[in-house]
Amino acid sequence: ARAAAAAGAESAERRELREHAERAAALRRENARRQAALQEERRRAVENFRTDREERREREEWRRKAAQAAAAGGGAEDAPARLQRLIRENHVFVASKTYCPHCVRAKEALASVDADVEVLELDEDPEGAALQSALAALTGRKTVPNVFIAGRFIGGGDET
Repeated sequence: ARAAAAAGAESAERRELREHAERAAALRRENARRQAALQEERRRAVENFRTDREERREREEWRRKAAQAAAAGGGAEDAPARLQRLIRENHVFVASKTYCPHCVRAKEALASVDADVEVLELDEDPEGAALQSALAALTGRKTVPNVFIAGRFIGGGDET
């Protein structure tokens, strides 16, 4: 009987050690998973910071070039001035591209409320690239659509 009790105590002790080892291994796995997630989050933050910095530099460069062109006194209306005029003169203004599904959705949403919309299709305009750069400098967004209501930028397809 004593031998069986001793064997039972040893078995319980082994089981307890095994459970402890399993808990420790699970904690190590969870810690490794969390460390990997933190490293990925840091990597993304650095990547986003670099992208934001590059975009800010591009916008500043574009603004500098636009100011130089304006100072040189070009005869035709430049893209930023044309864009500002379109935004100012139209209660609802949308900068769009014909093939963009988000643009189509935004235009349909505005049409569903019978809004009087002025649409500028950038892919059909000869100055489309310059206008899109002007929009990026103005709004901070390189994508279309860009929707303005009463001169105020409200966003893109999701916000419309």
